[in-house]
Amino acid sequence: TQDGGYMLTGYAMSDDGDGSNNEGFHDNWILKLDASGNLEWEKSFGFSGHDHSYDIIQTQDGGYFFIGFLDITAARADGYDEKGEFLTRHGVGEFWGTKIDAQGNLQWRRYFGGTNNDRAHAVVQSDDGGFVMAGFSESNDYDISDTRGSYDFWVVKIGSTGDLVWERSLGGTGIEISYDIAKTNDNGYVITGNTFSDDTDVSKNNGESDVWLIKIDDNGNLLWEKTYGGTEFDAAQGVYASLDGGFLIAGNSKSSDMDADANRGENDLWLLKTDENGELIWQETFGGSDLDYGFDVIENMDKSVLLVGESSSSDFPTLQNKGLTDAVVIKIK
Repeated sequence: TQDGGYMLTGYAMSDDGDGSNNEGFHDNWILKLDASGNLEWEKSFGFSGHDHSYDIIQTQDGGYFFIGFLDITAARADGYDEKGEFLTRHGVGEFWGTKIDAQGNLQWRRYFGGTNNDRAHAVVQSDDGGFVMAGFSESNDYDISDTRGSYDFWVVKIGSTGDLVWERSLGGTGIEISYDIAKTNDNGYVITGNTFSDDTDVSKNNGESDVWLIKIDDNGNLLWEKTYGGTEFDAAQGVYASLDGGFLIAGNSKSSDMDADANRGENDLWLLKTDENGELIWQETFGGSDLDYGFDVIENMDKSVLLVGESSSSDFPTLQNKGLTDAVVIKIK
């Protein structure tokens, strides 16, 4: 945060300990920590169902904006909830964006979606003060138009007060799920996830599932797209705009051919580096003989790279497994 602290977001069931004011089963849970990791404040937001938060950013005005999944299937058919506030719902789940001030007080919230499962996974703030949310949609009605297949990348741009500016569905006739978004230095956006398609917006597929990286402009128009992978299951969870204008992608790979030239076990952490046009420069896998996943990546000012994920392997090189699944942080110079 601007004051040197940290923001955490996720979801919680608790109404005691550090948690307070739980409205239902799972609530969005927002925590503000100081520079030493001490809790300054926490807030819960939700209704009576499973409400999950996946990403939070600090906004230009010093407040915060977080996104996730809104589920109010426990509400009565007219949209009223015995425990929470009034809300009219479209379907199973919605993109949910919430704006709070610097102290965590609610300013506004908006939801977008159709009659099926729609989830926002990541958000960035646009230069004009709005927000661009990326996730996936299973719907083809209400807020969602021009769908491609059963599940699409769904990208939603809203204004600074939450009004819908534009939305885009991107993908093929198979399944596409996006997990992360990053701003580019030309005011565009790159979005990553995985694809099972080889048609419509997806130019090729190397195997079961591939990493899919797309670039759109500030109006949501597709500029280019690239797939990376081998003949097995490969997927991405995080993307980062690197200092040289290219992109770093964090994910996992089960392949040992084509773009993924080595596999150490079931699934490996997979780190990819591309240029500004999405052309693959290098890639590296990390892991042991069991299930290992990469979730996110950042680049430091000295151009070293931090890859984070999890490992279930007892033979992960240079690491000692502590239990069933361990968190993993890898630094690449």
